[in-house]
Amino acid sequence: MKELYYEPHLERWRKQFGFDVPGHIVSPHNEAFLEERAKHDHALAVWDPLFQITARATLQAPAKLKSRDARIFLQYGVGRRVTDMFEAYRAIILTAHEGRKKPLRNEEQQAFSRDLNAFYINLRGILDNLAFCFLHERQPDQRQNLRDTDVGLFSVKFRKVVTAFSEIEPRISVHDQWNRDIKSRRDPAAHRIPLYLPPSLVTAQEAERAQQILLARDESIRSGRLEEASGLFDQAMGLGRFFPYFLHHPDDGPIPIYPTIPNDVAHLVEIANSVMDNLLSTQSSL
Repeated sequence: MKELYYEPHLERWRKQFGFDVPGHIVSPHNEAFLEERAKHDHALAVWDPLFQITARATLQAPAKLKSRDARIFLQYGVGRRVTDMFEAYRAIILTAHEGRKKPLRNEEQQAFSRDLNAFYINLRGILDNLAFCFLHERQPDQRQNLRDTDVGLFSVKFRKVVTAFSEIEPRISVHDQWNRDIKSRRDPAAHRIPLYLPPSLVTAQEAERAQQILLARDESIRSGRLEEASGLFDQAMGLGRFFPYFLHHPDDGPIPIYPTIPNDVAHLVEIANSVMDNLLSTQSSL
């Protein structure tokens, strides 16, 4: 499953450009090119594994579970959320592809920000659904001993009370640091502030020029020249260059789209498969 993460893709491209050859010098241009290609390959590498989770959660696994509640959380919880998450991911990488230089249009920026928040809201929801599914299938008798807020694959109390968790603990705990990072930096519920993608990055001169154009647009609106005003708005939004980072809390720094989002998909895919592997292997052994 190493191909799910960015580093193997980057290493493969680095070798092709001779990074592993002693004394070989790679130009900054070539280094930027290979990093861009590695990000492209990585973004596509997680596409099918994420889609396969949908099929597994909705078609393959539910019928093999004995608990009705577990089936509901898997099929209608994980299944629906992964479908929405996949569509959001597809829109993200098609709109903000790794080689994009042109600023986002206003409607693109708004759509991207909606997809970005949908992506992470559903990612967090899938983790919760997997935990409830595991609890109801493996140890439903412990449900009364756990509040809803205690049910979670990364919850200390959940791991202690649900003793069956020890069977998947090695495969889940390797994602502990990632989960902490998700909760603090990329969860739209954190700080109660949504994620956001700026439409562009502009220089001081471009910002001044944009302000002049928008003032002219306001005058066109007041004069009823609406088509002209629309063109001026597009002109202002076309200044600058694409900024491949998204933002959360203003006290936090910008977060790179690549490899962050594809890497987050990779973690989710591994976690979901770890839970479902356990549930299905348990049933097959009965």
